[in-house]
Amino acid sequence: MTYQSKTDWKYDDIVTEQDLNRIESGIQEAHTELNKYPSVPITLNSGLQIITANRDTPLKVTNIQGRTLINLLGRDGNFYNTANWSSYAGSIEANNNTATITGNGTAVNPQIWINHVGPAPALGDRYLLRATMRSRSPLCTNLRLYLWSSTTEKLGEGYQANPVLDKEYDIGSLLTVTQDVIDNWNSLSFRLVAHFATAEDSINEAVDFSKAMLIKIPYADGDLPVSELLEKYPFVDCLQNINAVYIEDKGGNLLPPFIEWEVYGAKSEIIEPYSVRLTTTGNDQKIQYFVKAIPKEKYTFSSSTGFYDIEEYSINRKWIRKRHIADTGDSELTFIVSEDAYYIRISSTILSGSSTKTYSNPMLTINSEPQTFQSQRKSYLYLPTCQLAANLDGSVVDRMYLDNEGKPRVVRQFRRMELTGGMKWWINKASGNLVDYKEVALGIPSPKQENVGVIVKFNGKILNKKPDNVLPEGPDVCTISTIYNNVYITIANSDSGWGPDYEPTQDEIKAYFYGWKMAIAGDVRTSIYNGEGQRSWIKSTMINNPAPLASGDYTGVLPTSPAGTDSQGNSYAPYLLQYQLADPIDEPLEHEGNLVLYEGVNKVEVGAGIVVREKANAGEGLTTWAINNKNVAGTLLKYRTDVIKNVYKNEIYDKTWVLNYDPINSYGNQLAYVKKNLGLYDLSGVYQVTYLALDTYKIGITPTEISAEYAYNLRGTVDSLVEGNKNALARITVLENETAMKEQPQWIAPTLLNRWVNHYNTADNNAGYRINSIGKVEIVGLISGGLTSTGTRIFKLPEGFRPKYNKNFTVWSRETENHPPKITRIVVSGTEAGRGAGDVAFIFGGSPELTPANGWVSLDGIEFPVND
Repeated sequence: MTYQSKTDWKYDDIVTEQDLNRIESGIQEAHTELNKYPSVPITLNSGLQIITANRDTPLKVTNIQGRTLINLLGRDGNFYNTANWSSYAGSIEANNNTATITGNGTAVNPQIWINHVGPAPALGDRYLLRATMRSRSPLCTNLRLYLWSSTTEKLGEGYQANPVLDKEYDIGSLLTVTQDVIDNWNSLSFRLVAHFATAEDSINEAVDFSKAMLIKIPYADGDLPVSELLEKYPFVDCLQNINAVYIEDKGGNLLPPFIEWEVYGAKSEIIEPYSVRLTTTGNDQKIQYFVKAIPKEKYTFSSSTGFYDIEEYSINRKWIRKRHIADTGDSELTFIVSEDAYYIRISSTILSGSSTKTYSNPMLTINSEPQTFQSQRKSYLYLPTCQLAANLDGSVVDRMYLDNEGKPRVVRQFRRMELTGGMKWWINKASGNLVDYKEVALGIPSPKQENVGVIVKFNGKILNKKPDNVLPEGPDVCTISTIYNNVYITIANSDSGWGPDYEPTQDEIKAYFYGWKMAIAGDVRTSIYNGEGQRSWIKSTMINNPAPLASGDYTGVLPTSPAGTDSQGNSYAPYLLQYQLADPIDEPLEHEGNLVLYEGVNKVEVGAGIVVREKANAGEGLTTWAINNKNVAGTLLKYRTDVIKNVYKNEIYDKTWVLNYDPINSYGNQLAYVKKNLGLYDLSGVYQVTYLALDTYKIGITPTEISAEYAYNLRGTVDSLVEGNKNALARITVLENETAMKEQPQWIAPTLLNRWVNHYNTADNNAGYRINSIGKVEIVGLISGGLTSTGTRIFKLPEGFRPKYNKNFTVWSRETENHPPKITRIVVSGTEAGRGAGDVAFIFGGSPELTPANGWVSLDGIEFPVND
């Protein structure tokens, strides 16, 4: 209760017991706010949750424990292709990580299956089977998955009866291992099945399967309902840990300023952050924003002006239902989100075909109480590379914590490594003369125990283990050795291309781990080289692909770099090793942001898949400069995008970019662009993008829960802020001292070419370059008198001072003091430019307007990171 003061006391006023109780209550309230109390612990769960706070206060994440999930189907469960899948009563094809079976009318149950289901289990082990299924046929009666062999029939069956047309279902089931399962393990197949009432009903009818997974779970989790298991064990296509974690809090208004909304067709003019003027010429032109919804939660929408549609959408943005709010000013609508909604879309709607309207102060809140308009307040914490692992039963875990300065750190029990061709591999000759396979070895740092860990093959298959100092008995077997601190891996000749009598060189072993298979030139791609004929190398992803080989899919020269993506769009994934360290290590975590709980209702989201400040290459389209546009070469980001959070120019948030939901033209769901005619794109700028990946399973999994805390009272909040400010000042002081103590590098005078000389004016700098204290190359100076044709070199930067890619800059030049300055463009050629690497030269000459003047040219302001 807020204290109510009385400040008009008179000399002869009577003090009542109510007055004294009110005064004492005020004193008690003040003591409650000023006494020292422990922080309030809370648990954040994966997904969306609501937290109500009585004031603005820092939210501290105190503990995240690691976790590891392994899909025993490997990458075959993600249907990059169907080479290892078989079909019955229908034909199968794979597209966009989805397998489609089309019935042929020979049976009521068209199905697909795969035979390898991982290492043998122990009695009592528990497994979760899961897959996403969608019927594209109104005649399909049910969808099923199970393990099957001719001896055991169906094991661990899960099903969905009467599937709704085109609706995706996550179907799961639980299997407890019995002796029959162990006896028949090697003959079991993982099956995905569609059922029809009659065989004839299945003719030309299609069903989609995706995200298939078989995973061993801790015994205790086998008592959970399957619905909870599906949430706790999300799909992964290989081995994955907690990684790329984000925690975001939006307090109060869930709608951001209009600059972050998507604009379709209409011309938008931002008047104020929450006021926009829209001019339209058609009926389907709007500005809109999608908010993730909490099902069954009550929301209130209000606005000062404008007619809005409030609609609910599914996870893939399929429309569910609509509500309207009228154009009456200060209008309000309270509604409860339906159970099947994933998004709420707020969009402007202009009723007439051509009109201009102003939309102001939209606000969406989680409650039903009328509120005064407020801007969105948000905070976040990103942990993009935390990589928190555990053993499979969760008894040994990596642990993230906050140090005394409030910065995230991790105690690592595990090391995760990609096994690539850049490592020092060798043939293990101690294994003897192996006929159908070879054993290779690699040194690793300090494993804790023999075979405590896992190795995943390039196709996602989990390698079986053998004890140390025991001869291997087949391919795809490994040993994590504590005797020698090595890993040993056996490789089938059919995978490597090495013949029985051929001993590969170290560089040829490296080529294999870069994703290349050796073959005989002119022979079939599955051929084995045994010392005769001309060697060639084929990308491993194309060995079992029936598509013809394109020129980049093979080479006659020993490869010394990763195979990358083949002509069919498939990328080689390296072997992966995860093992427990002999001694834990404690190290800082890369992070960005700080969390705050705001007074009132907070919607906090915990998830995975955040990519922080990835370098972006903008490309020039017909009317825009674009990022992540499939139609503009070289602009795609590393992962398919779900939501682009921010675009940065030279590490500063750049609000000029339009972020547009466009699943047709983007790599994923969203792209960014600026219109060329606005002149907002900086050719010399370094652009970065922070975004959420669509395929989160490729990056990491979400923690099931996160421990956090916030201050109990006002004193706790102030103490937390003071402590944070003290730590920040300490870090800044250290940084300032280190910077002050650094000796700035000397300027280096280049050898000027093509008649260019220093402009000998005592007030001007001579030409020079250096690498500054933050690792960037700077170029300065005033030069004159040289040649100005396109491509003319001014000087050449030596190795160590060059960018990786060409950098373009705008400078000034002038003929004489009687002539106006001219805009002049200079390129610094990157190391990828070949023989011209390091050239500092003119570009875009050839016309009076663009030809540089040689009275003087200023090189001041040219700056770029080395090797960037």
